[in-house]
Amino acid sequence: MCIRDRLRHADNNHNNFLEIGQHSQWIRAAAVVAGVIVTAGHDNMLKFWNLASGAGCTGAGEAHGHWGVALCGVGDEGHVARASFDGTVRVWNVHTMACKQTLHGHLSVVYTIACLGSGRIVSGGADKKIRVWDLESGACAAKLTGHQATVAAICQVDEGSFVSSSWDCTARVWKSRHGAWECTQVLEGHQDWVLSVCTWDVGAGKRVIATGSNDMTIKLWSCDTGDNICSKFAHYSTIGCLAVSSRGFLLSGGGEGRFRLWNLEGAE
Repeated sequence: MCIRDRLRHADNNHNNFLEIGQHSQWIRAAAVVAGVIVTAGHDNMLKFWNLASGAGCTGAGEAHGHWGVALCGVGDEGHVARASFDGTVRVWNVHTMACKQTLHGHLSVVYTIACLGSGRIVSGGADKKIRVWDLESGACAAKLTGHQATVAAICQVDEGSFVSSSWDCTARVWKSRHGAWECTQVLEGHQDWVLSVCTWDVGAGKRVIATGSNDMTIKLWSCDTGDNICSKFAHYSTIGCLAVSSRGFLLSGGGEGRFRLWNLEGAE
């Protein structure tokens, strides 16, 4: 059930947004890490914004040719990982605003990245590969194959599992068993690229996965069995992003310029 077509937050002046600054070109990704907002743009810049102090942009890091595509927080020590068009993943310290580490291995654009905990991150991209990285050593701990097209999105389930989605119209559940990663579920049913994915706990040790697609539908799946729980025509265009709130709502964003809030009660 869609309970909101649009959401707005008004400040005391009845404005619908607060502008804190800008990049010189369009912004592709944003993340909140250790109280700092980090934004990545096509101007090759990574910018750090401290809203608590009211200082606005506190600094920027430049990496020539390293256009930011995706960001994720890493651990509790104030680091952010940035995936890029140049095929690398770079880890930055949000306090010093310096690049700490550059991870090489992907053969093309890295479109998505997620933190797995315990000093590990996972990335996927246009080379159809998923890579698990050990940040302590900087080494690729695993290279996972299975998707037949670009890996578009990755979402952590827990420290030992994650979900990936792809332009091959599928999503996959991956689990680590005895130190080795394997695909345990292939979620098939979408008729076009699967561009977004998220997951949440529904109690009793069960989890649900949501996928959003270029076919304009959202599908819910059992993380354990791979069964399709339900499908919903959700937008009039591509569903490019999904997120779950702590209050039990699913937020979806569509290419037609709308975002919608869905009640997840009973989605088990």
